[in-house]
Amino acid sequence: MAEPDKLDYRCSPHRIFTLISHMNGGQKEMLKELGFGTLLGMRDCNLRKNLIFWLLSRFNVDDGSLDVHGKHFKLDSKVFSATMGVNDGVEDLQRHGNPVEQPFYKKGEKNTVSLLEEKLRRRELVDMSFVRQFLLFFVSVFLLPNTSLHVAREVEGPIMSLTDVAAVCRVNWASMAYTHIWKSIRRYHGKASKFVGGCVYFLQVFYCHHIIWKEGYVDRSLCPIGFWCDDDTKALLDWVEEEGGFESNTVSMG
Repeated sequence: MAEPDKLDYRCSPHRIFTLISHMNGGQKEMLKELGFGTLLGMRDCNLRKNLIFWLLSRFNVDDGSLDVHGKHFKLDSKVFSATMGVNDGVEDLQRHGNPVEQPFYKKGEKNTVSLLEEKLRRRELVDMSFVRQFLLFFVSVFLLPNTSLHVAREVEGPIMSLTDVAAVCRVNWASMAYTHIWKSIRRYHGKASKFVGGCVYFLQVFYCHHIIWKEGYVDRSLCPIGFWCDDDTKALLDWVEEEGGFESNTVSMG
């Protein structure tokens, strides 16, 4: 594996938070209809590279578990759903057929995530075009990010083929996301690469939310993604450092 300072990833909770904060009321209501209403309570938070690097080293790629501070956690799609507030339907995204809409980029343009982000920021209408573009951005920078600056072709076609809100709700988003990060970490472990795909923010939020923080308060009535922000994360990790750091035996997990 790469050294912490060389670790790189495309997952960006900050970009999702910023996009949602600029949405109008109708667009936010649509997120609720799609089953992503929990994202509306998401707080602005960035990834902590040293923490992510350590968590990747503690992830068992054989059974998808995490061993931290003397405790063993079995992770799966249900844990991902509960931590990130992402629903899990019953259908694979790849089951959907031919695209019902042209791609978001015009002839001569590249299908970059930045172009998609720019177009979404300018959108006012709330229709299925908005839904598809949001989903493409959501999976590209948060849920299923790869190591590219472009929207992945393997998700572009299936997402552009989603016909209505009900079809979106039937997709097993959490299962896809957890499977993707598991496979991405397995590839990361297997080669000397600085890149890791997948929603690595899940690991950060899960870790923070399960620490028994003796000097701070964690509102466990909230979905974890709705509690952690930059300030709280920094305060928690400063406390962990005072207790001896990531390998400390005095830090307890709940």
